[in-house]
Amino acid sequence: MQRNLLDPATALLPINKAVRIVTRNEETIIGRRLNEDTYTVQVIDSQERLRSLVKADLVSYEISDAPSKQPTTLSSDEVADLIGYLLTLRGLQ
Repeated sequence: MQRNLLDPATALLPINKAVRIVTRNEETIIGRRLNEDTYTVQVIDSQERLRSLVKADLVSYEISDAPSKQPTTLSSDEVADLIGYLLTLRGLQ
């Protein structure tokens, strides 16, 4: 969590990277990659729909390395305090 707050780019999992896809039908899909294999890619598009696409049907498939958020403006001590507080919370039982 600390790394996610201080340096979001290094905490970004490969499967959660933003993608921009253009299909042979000239449809542009902006979303988040969920899974990928040799022949297909599964994404959640900007309308939160699950899409499974065959790679052979894609004209363009771009994966962004840019994080979806900026680093926190909290100091290192404030981040440590926040994480310490969150660790004390317990769910309802």
